Amino acid sequence: MQAGGNTIGSSMSDLRNYVTSRLLWNPRLSGQELIDEFLDLHYGKAAAPIRRFINLVHDNAVKKGCTKNCFATGADYGIDDAVAQAGLQAFAEAMDLADSDEIRRRVEQASLCAYRAAAEDAWQWIWWIPEEKARPQDKPMPDEIIRKTRPHAKILFELCDKYGVTMWDEQVTIEKAKEYFRQAYRLKDKEPI
Repeated sequence: MQAGGNTIGSSMSDLRNYVTSRLLWNPRLSGQELIDEFLDLHYGKAAAPIRRFINLVHDNAVKKGCTKNCFATGADYGIDDAVAQAGLQAFAEAMDLADSDEIRRRVEQASLCAYRAAAEDAWQWIWWIPEEKARPQDKPMPDEIIRKTRPHAKILFELCDKYGVTMWDEQVTIEKAKEYFRQAYRLKDKEPI
């Protein structure tokens, strides 16, 4: 079983930890039943839209024939613009349904995955420009990608700061990722994303 081992502040880390630890304790349990149990206990009335989003991500990956890969892009998991937008809508709905400050905090933390998906086009451009295999400093990010992703990237990095997420992935820190995004968005040093 593999999950984000470098942080407990990332999206769905509580869910992954719950399911993993319960299955380690008793491998005969149903993973799906544990997911449902966790969502109901952890998010209460806000669970339904989060469950819908998790199911959408799973069903979309199956439909697109995506395989398991721990070093993959969003596209490798079937996460596209439609899935990202559905995630943003699901978490907005969950925030409206949350009936306490603690549940709202949990929903907000879990929403990191939707904001990360909504910023994927920028990250893919930053990491590799597919046609040319060039780094971002070699060619400016298209304005269309900036307009589409910057509002989501701004919220994403604010949530990472708020919930103590320090790593973008296993090799890139959040601070380094912010630097990459600032550079790609053509912002001045330390200018907020």
